[in-house]
Amino acid sequence: MLLKPFSSLPLFWRVFGTNAAVRLLAFLGLVFAPVTVSVPPHLRELIVLAIGLLLVLALTVLLLRSAFRPLDDLAETMRRHDPLSPESARVSRASRTSPRWRPRSTRCSSGSSPSGGTARTVR
Repeated sequence: MLLKPFSSLPLFWRVFGTNAAVRLLAFLGLVFAPVTVSVPPHLRELIVLAIGLLLVLALTVLLLRSAFRPLDDLAETMRRHDPLSPESARVSRASRTSPRWRPRSTRCSSGSSPSGGTARTVR
């Protein structure tokens, strides 16, 4: 599918590609539509141009929504996990502890670990 490679691009290029596609469609619409604009523009011409502008803006919003979805997901995750809450600090410390290092309380007094190897102090 065409959108799969598009979603793996960096955000900058996804936004650029979306804007380029919308502008290309607007350009083609102006080239091939039987629309003329006089100087000064008549009310009817202004209405047609305003409708075209609203369509381009609506299409841009719809297409950019998918490009920015990963940022929305990240913002939601950040809202759910407050880094300043005591629970987050407890979980954060626990996740940083490497499973191969044991806390000091499980070491034998001789300096060797209960598994038989020599214990190393982590600082």
